[in-house]
Amino acid sequence: MNAKGFVLGVWNNWDKLGQRLDTGRISTALQGHLCSGRSNDWWPYYIPADPYQNWVDEKTLSRFFGNACEETVSELSEGMLKIARATEQTIDTVLCEWRRQQESKH
Repeated sequence: MNAKGFVLGVWNNWDKLGQRLDTGRISTALQGHLCSGRSNDWWPYYIPADPYQNWVDEKTLSRFFGNACEETVSELSEGMLKIARATEQTIDTVLCEWRRQQESKH
């Protein structure tokens, strides 16, 4: 199992949508909320989930057990919530535009 490269971000379901929906608006919505991230066709925005990237590393796994577990889950969930709060309206707008585009094709 290769459990390396864990990231936090916004995912574009390329298989379902067949195209990249975002044109940089998601990254723009995150400016000032998180550090600058990367993007590709699958991920309009993502950042490495440091220090949790390598899930096969015993130090990383140990953070999910014992006394460190609550803090670890809190750090990861806070990162996810920051992304969700900052991008929710932008994602809704992007999806509404995509749906209108799909409807106009039929």
